[in-house]
Amino acid sequence: MIRKLHRRFLWNAYLWACVFLLIVVLIVVGALAAYMDRSVASTLNDILRLPEDGEINTVRTRLPAYLVEIRQVAPDPRAEVLHEGDTAAFVRGARSDWSEAEIAEIIGEMLISTKRIDRVRDETLCYTVDRSNIPIRIAAVDYAGYLSLLTRSCLGALLLWHAIAGALFLVLKTLEIRQLRPAERAWANQERFVEDASHEIKTPLSVILSNAELGAGEQAEETEKRFSMILNEAQRMKLLITRMLESARIENSAAKRRKADVFALSDAVTECALLCEEPLYERGIVLHTWIEDDLYVRADEALFKQVMLSLLENAGKYTPVGRDVYVRVKKNWSRAVVSVRNEGVGLDTEERELIFERFYRADKARTHSEGSYGLGLSIVKNRIESMGGTIRCTSDGSTYTAFILTIRLARKKQRK
Repeated sequence: MIRKLHRRFLWNAYLWACVFLLIVVLIVVGALAAYMDRSVASTLNDILRLPEDGEINTVRTRLPAYLVEIRQVAPDPRAEVLHEGDTAAFVRGARSDWSEAEIAEIIGEMLISTKRIDRVRDETLCYTVDRSNIPIRIAAVDYAGYLSLLTRSCLGALLLWHAIAGALFLVLKTLEIRQLRPAERAWANQERFVEDASHEIKTPLSVILSNAELGAGEQAEETEKRFSMILNEAQRMKLLITRMLESARIENSAAKRRKADVFALSDAVTECALLCEEPLYERGIVLHTWIEDDLYVRADEALFKQVMLSLLENAGKYTPVGRDVYVRVKKNWSRAVVSVRNEGVGLDTEERELIFERFYRADKARTHSEGSYGLGLSIVKNRIESMGGTIRCTSDGSTYTAFILTIRLARKKQRK
């Protein structure tokens, strides 16, 4: 469904943009043609008003221009043909490629015309005839250059249109990848979440129902055992649902920052490390800390401590006996960087990309006896992002795994 929406959005946007660009191109070409017509008409009028010793100014149009006077034996401004004895002379401009017969034929066509401005057939001459005075004057402009310019402009506009359309397609495709693909991934994650949640809830429910059915027909001494199993599975399901609801609540309110105050990040990490040091030591795991002093951030302190405790608990869960866990806090320009690293277990590239997704567990063989549902790191990521920070996972694939948390530093809160 999302893929179809991708294609529909892309092609609709592309087609509408191409139509808009084509309209713009047609408007520009039409405006250019109209400008050429106005320029030719203005040039013809300027030629007709030239005095006999004047010079034709075609700097503006840069087109060959001509002024022809018809010398009549019997002056007649209404003459529509050349009579015997009438002569046509180029007062300004000349056409060396025309013979006298061609000149007489073309001028005869011009005299017949009743239009204010007309064009000679099979020629690129635009002309106008002035019959207001004797001799009759004919002004002409060769617009072959304008036709060539208009043709080149049309071809250039079409090439430009194709280039812009191609570039637009690439831009839209890039936008599709950057903007719509995350929506597709979110849709897929949501579908997987529903499937995984259904499976996770179905398992304890099945145990509860089967034990309840068996317990109903057994003797009193067996009832306690059955009810104990029912109680354990019910508590597991309650924990699962609580974490699911917490994950959804944090995700839905990620854009709404919780009320935050400035607190000492260094002290908060130290406090969490002290709380986890003894339980880790009892399991044969040594906790090492390197914490830079006087680092302050603006965030929810209680929420941040929950994040740190979750990361330390996760590190202890996946660290073999006799190995170490390292906590490091340092300043990096305007941000604080908190690293929680455990030895003994590594993650490959694919696992590092999926580790923060809901219900994902790197160790597929792990049971739920430890309370691991694949929701802890997803909740951690949502909490960190709700505080304006980021978290990422690094590993060499075999010997260690580290979670690196980054959050913007703040000035120390001054006491009043």
